Amino acid sequence: MLTHYCDAGNRPRMTGKTSPDGKIVEFEFLDVAGSTQYGHMHHAVFTAIDVNHHSEEWTFLKGISRSRTL
Repeated sequence: MLTHYCDAGNRPRMTGKTSPDGKIVEFEFLDVAGSTQYGHMHHAVFTAIDVNHHSEEWTFLKGISRSRTL
């Protein structure tokens, strides 16, 4: 379970699933506390690159438009 404390003034929760090799954790939107008037984080992917590095990909949803942050 991931809770994102968003600058948009809400707290979306996401459930996570790990890839078979354990290197990727993908989080899917579950629900949100607070207003979604200004949008909310809807999806996230954490990828282990090596023991000291990882990458993150976040998807922000506002209305019907999505934006991705790498």
